[in-house]
Amino acid sequence: QGDDSMRVTLSRAALTDTIKLCAPIATRNRNILPVFSAAHLHADGDTLAVTTSDGDLTVTTHASCQPGDDGTVLAPAALLTQIVGSLDDPTVQLHTDDDGWLHIASGTAKFQVRCYQDQYPTVTHAAGTPTDITQDTVGKLGRILYAAANDETRPVLCGVGIGGGWAACTDSYRLAAVQLDGLPDSIMPARALTFVCKHSVGPVALSVDDRHATFRWGGTVVTTRLIQGTYPNYQQLIVEPTHHLVVDRAALASAIGRAAVMVGNNEPVRVQRSDTGVMLTVRAQDVGESCVEVPGTFDMDGVIAFNSKFLLDVVSAGDGDTIDIGMVDTSRPAVVRGDGTVGLVMPVRCAP
Repeated sequence: QGDDSMRVTLSRAALTDTIKLCAPIATRNRNILPVFSAAHLHADGDTLAVTTSDGDLTVTTHASCQPGDDGTVLAPAALLTQIVGSLDDPTVQLHTDDDGWLHIASGTAKFQVRCYQDQYPTVTHAAGTPTDITQDTVGKLGRILYAAANDETRPVLCGVGIGGGWAACTDSYRLAAVQLDGLPDSIMPARALTFVCKHSVGPVALSVDDRHATFRWGGTVVTTRLIQGTYPNYQQLIVEPTHHLVVDRAALASAIGRAAVMVGNNEPVRVQRSDTGVMLTVRAQDVGESCVEVPGTFDMDGVIAFNSKFLLDVVSAGDGDTIDIGMVDTSRPAVVRGDGTVGLVMPVRCAP
């Protein structure tokens, strides 16, 4: 795909920003087509468009350049990232030759890179009518992504289930949901939304059809395949609690972190009432024990235990100075409600 010669000049800062945004998508370690390890560079007038993809997620962003010779080239994304990162001159020249090489010159540094001659796959964007979503909505989505699964053998749980005015993530051990209106019903990959939440600036235009979702802001376009399937009916898990643990949020998060120092073999953090509030305990067999006390109120008898990371995620994802964790018993999920948000975390069994 390097038949058309390309020659452009642009600022090192613009090229660096563009490559840093796109390259991690291409360099993701997956058993996919070799061409997906390339960055697709296309010069058109005063714009250089850089596209990378892993087959599921595609990112295109643009950099301003001095008009030169329009053309297209496929360059190894990882190597291109290293070369651009090593430059120190403010200007970079890129040009291709008829032998399939990309030449990069900046100051006294010159590089010659062998390019791919493959055909880059056509990018399919969502055909739906765009809906503008604000950065406030993007931020709310970002606060629930911690609960999405990473196990790709369960693809539906690797997504964000959007429907009925809610967006939710669950890995079957915990759940995070937020009330959001105006988003099309779909299951969007959490990985794609993580990228959008991390990099988007200002309003984001979202288009969704039966198979794809496309996000646009500034000079960046992100397209992802939707996950096909049925999202779990998580609403039935949200029960009305009969017991409450009410403490300072920051103090509880800090206490969980200190108690979890003893976690080595997935030992749970035990939560129980104390004389002045709540006691967090972790017992590591043949290693030791940690106990941290937090002022507050807890009206449940006995001991309930949680995975320390999952409990900390739920506590940290909320807002407000005080947190109210509602519970029913040691077998049903604890629930944390906020302003239009719900977080659940399942208890775990622990030895007496």
